Amino acid sequence: MSGHLDFLTTRTAKRRTKQFAAVKYELKQIPQDAVWDTVLQADSKWAYVDNKDAKKKMRDVFKNYSKWEKKAKKLSSTFEGEQYWFDKFNEALNLGDI
Repeated sequence: MSGHLDFLTTRTAKRRTKQFAAVKYELKQIPQDAVWDTVLQADSKWAYVDNKDAKKKMRDVFKNYSKWEKKAKKLSSTFEGEQYWFDKFNEALNLGDI
């Protein structure tokens, strides 16, 4: 699992539901010219998106906007009153106020 699933899914006791249009991808070695010492390691992998699938998903969002808007509203209501990003990150790491 990846971090984006923490805020792009809704959860119930029985299941987790994606609220986004997942795009097909392939994990491949990062390009050598992208290696950045202590940041991007040579043995890292990047997700290379399937452009055809991405276009298909974007068209679906455009053509079925109300379906995706409904998902977005449902998702946003699950975080009402929550402040994510920096505060939640610090809380999760027990860093307190920085």
